[in-house]
Amino acid sequence: MVIIYRVHNIKSKFCSVMILLYLLSVMVLSIQGEEADIKFPDGTMAKPRCKGNRTDVYCNVVDNYPAAHLEKLIEADSKRFTELFGEDLLLVDFASKFDRPGEESLCRHVEQLIFPQEAINHEDQWKVIINFGNYKQGIRIERCLGAGENCMMTESFPNYYKTECRQIYVYRPLLTLDKLGDDAKIVKEQFRFPGGCKCILKKPELP
Repeated sequence: MVIIYRVHNIKSKFCSVMILLYLLSVMVLSIQGEEADIKFPDGTMAKPRCKGNRTDVYCNVVDNYPAAHLEKLIEADSKRFTELFGEDLLLVDFASKFDRPGEESLCRHVEQLIFPQEAINHEDQWKVIINFGNYKQGIRIERCLGAGENCMMTESFPNYYKTECRQIYVYRPLLTLDKLGDDAKIVKEQFRFPGGCKCILKKPELP
């Protein structure tokens, strides 16, 4: 009886310790979540979340987008920013690489005009981009539809050569916030976007 009681007592203590550890972990996660939800003066979240159309480098529509806060910053220095919005930034000149008669792309691709509200900058950081209402910054991109696939119309290539469609990226300057919070400032930074889709020819490795 004594042995059975001791075993039961050890199990009870072990269960109590596990429950305590679980409760502590929940408290830590809750505290971290509260710290991450820093508020802008207008009450929106400091860390917007992508609602849809997210790629590896940009997001077109962001939830909790701080439009009211951004508008206040722009209006506070309207002379500085007015000329940076509008038609001049709507179309970045991405001339089609295959617009001549008799030329055809070896990779499936699509060109789009996007207005991202969030993107990755040159330091690999996700940043909020000013893109709402009358304040638009349009970027024309070229996106691979079959990145990693074999290039088309390459059947006549020697068997020991391999081809691959590869996404090429370029950097574009856009207006963003230097940081999150009520003391944030509007700055211009370089952001990474899909800029082309090209066919890569892989030479065979020498023995």
